Amino acid sequence: MAALAAAAKTPTSGSKMDFAIRAIGPNGVETLHIEAASQEEACRHLAAREFRPLSVKAANKPAWQQWIAGSSRQASFDLPLFSQELLALLEAGLTLTEALDALFEKERRPAICKVLADLRGRLGEGQRFAAALAAQPEIFPPLYCGLMRAAERTASLDNSLARYIEYRSRVDQVRRHVTQAMIYPAILCGVGLLVSLFLLGYVVPSFSSVYQSSGRDIPLASQLLLQWGVLLLTTPGCWRCQRIGFGHTVLVSP
Repeated sequence: MAALAAAAKTPTSGSKMDFAIRAIGPNGVETLHIEAASQEEACRHLAAREFRPLSVKAANKPAWQQWIAGSSRQASFDLPLFSQELLALLEAGLTLTEALDALFEKERRPAICKVLADLRGRLGEGQRFAAALAAQPEIFPPLYCGLMRAAERTASLDNSLARYIEYRSRVDQVRRHVTQAMIYPAILCGVGLLVSLFLLGYVVPSFSSVYQSSGRDIPLASQLLLQWGVLLLTTPGCWRCQRIGFGHTVLVSP
């Protein structure tokens, strides 16, 4: 434990994050804080010191992100977290029924308790774990049920849970990278669209009459823009829209 605390206090670079972790250790369930570059690295620190993680959360998120995450956790079943906790309990020596009982007893959210109670009830009736999961398709996807069904045939439930956790971790990481990569292009497209609408809806109609009265030859692209301006000038609906939108427009109503 002292070595783990020392690792958490080691000076780290700016890319490190602080993780709040609930884990099973030699003295039972403990709450730890570790600084690591990613969730996977934090889990490796725990594994090196014979700790089994139950939940790993970033502790230094902004308040608004924590509020959103808390709201989503209350409204939905966190399947990766459920898998991590179930795997940790199974590796600690508990049977599947005992592990579900422990998860049910520590849970305080009514919606999650209902899901766990249904699983316990179906197992108590003699159903297989995969069949109990498949009875709630809105919570447990077909992929998850298929992995558990295969695990029952090979008696390797812990290995299947570990594979699913790794799969979800990679999928979530790719999703975060894609989302972050799309933010800047989306902002550029939005700003460009607003500027284009302003030019086509206000600037071009305002100067179309000026260019037409000059009598000069203009390129085809410019002629198309001028025709667009004339269309707005001669359309009463567009004229009213311009008047409401800007108030001080210089256009003259036809």
